[in-house]
Amino acid sequence: MALLFICLILITAVSCDDDDGTSVDEGPTIALELITDGLASPTVMLESTDNTGRLFIVDQSGLIYIMKAGTRLSTPFLDISGKVVARASAQDERGLLGLAFHPDFASNGRFFVYYAGPLRSGGTSGFDHTNYVAEYNAAPGSDQASAASGRILLEMDHPQANHNAGMIGFGPDGHLYISVGDGGGANDTNDGH
Repeated sequence: MALLFICLILITAVSCDDDDGTSVDEGPTIALELITDGLASPTVMLESTDNTGRLFIVDQSGLIYIMKAGTRLSTPFLDISGKVVARASAQDERGLLGLAFHPDFASNGRFFVYYAGPLRSGGTSGFDHTNYVAEYNAAPGSDQASAASGRILLEMDHPQANHNAGMIGFGPDGHLYISVGDGGGANDTNDGH
């Protein structure tokens, strides 16, 4: 397993006094701070929308972790590692790729994930895998979701292993938006293009 870290970038404004005593803004300074390590391949980090201050870290391996009060909890918030395609290499673009919290997550515990799983039964012959959008639930404020609560909302057969996209999020109109990628393959000439 490759050792990757997630760093928090801190930007602060700095000012100092000029030779004549007037204040001069030198612009922002940037610092990196290690907040966790030991992840296979983190793809997303989001603050929950329930005002608890928890950070949720999505790992491509199929795990979602919580950072709480500066510490990563040892038990994952969600483990769907058995549903995602196992990564063939560190460059593999499949796995758990997206997370979005329902606008009313604080009261209903609903959240959505985007992941690359094995080709579905009846999927397009010769295609590599199926990308899924699924809804899960957690009790409001809980640090663990129910993996059994998963409900598939969308299945999209994908021709090659790469270019899966995966960013999902709710817009100001309350709709869930999903990025789906272009199917992969060099020069867009392979099956599925």
